[in-house]
Amino acid sequence: MSSCCNEKIELVALHWSIERKKSHDLSTWLNDLNLDLVNAYVFNNAFKLITGLNYQDFSNETKTPWAEINPDLAKYNTVDPYATLVYNSESGFNINAGGRLNIHSTYGTHFVYNINPSYNFNENLRVLASYSTAFIAPSTYQLFSQYGNQDLQPEEDANIEAGFEYKMPKTLKPLWTLIHLPLSWKLMIL
Repeated sequence: MSSCCNEKIELVALHWSIERKKSHDLSTWLNDLNLDLVNAYVFNNAFKLITGLNYQDFSNETKTPWAEINPDLAKYNTVDPYATLVYNSESGFNINAGGRLNIHSTYGTHFVYNINPSYNFNENLRVLASYSTAFIAPSTYQLFSQYGNQDLQPEEDANIEAGFEYKMPKTLKPLWTLIHLPLSWKLMIL
């Protein structure tokens, strides 16, 4: 460690789950594995780097009178390394920017990113904005169910949001957000 900074490395989370579910009619087996390793590196009071690796493995075996899904066909995995740099200034300006490399066993590699600036006027009022991109692969249900389409391709998308948050003393905390989707603008109150 250097003497100039309050460097700190901490393992924030190691999350894993394994599910083997059988449907109510005993015709479908779903096998899902999800492993998420998250690490935070604190440079000082203003800067933090969050890194991680997410691994997911999916398979589906279905045998019904209407459909049969071969478990070797309905099987894929994803490996997603990611990083986010967080900056929180004492003046109220904050920004975090991150990227994720989606490595999909069927659909290849796609890079997605986000940038999220905000400004805290005081402890009760904050304005915020966000720009993010996305890679959305079809699910096993969308591909292989009786209504599925194996010709579906993944989608890429971008999203813009802007809003403000006003905390009312001990009662409500509404978050007003204006979201730009490719076809429209929507106002959401969360």
